[in-house]
Amino acid sequence: MRTVRVKRWCKEALYDDELTTAEIKEFINERCTHGTTTHGLANVLGRDKSTFKKVGMDVNTDGMDPYKVTVWTLTDEAREFISERKLEKEKQKKEKRKKSKR
Repeated sequence: MRTVRVKRWCKEALYDDELTTAEIKEFINERCTHGTTTHGLANVLGRDKSTFKKVGMDVNTDGMDPYKVTVWTLTDEAREFISERKLEKEKQKKEKRKKSKR
């Protein structure tokens, strides 16, 4: 999957809550046909410091042996930008509805 799409899905997953890398991967793979790899996801999250922020570490116990995973969240600037975009889209939808009713 392309990096831009992975980044978009990560932003959607992290908009409301903090999630581990494994939870973000699960979120993306449930919603996309081809999904992403842990390696590709970690590259997207780790390289974009202006959008994603490390919060800490957690222990994932999904497999046989527990292992540490990083917990991620959106930066305040990214969260603010996303909420502004959502408001703009809602406003545009309302305007389209008004025009179509005329």
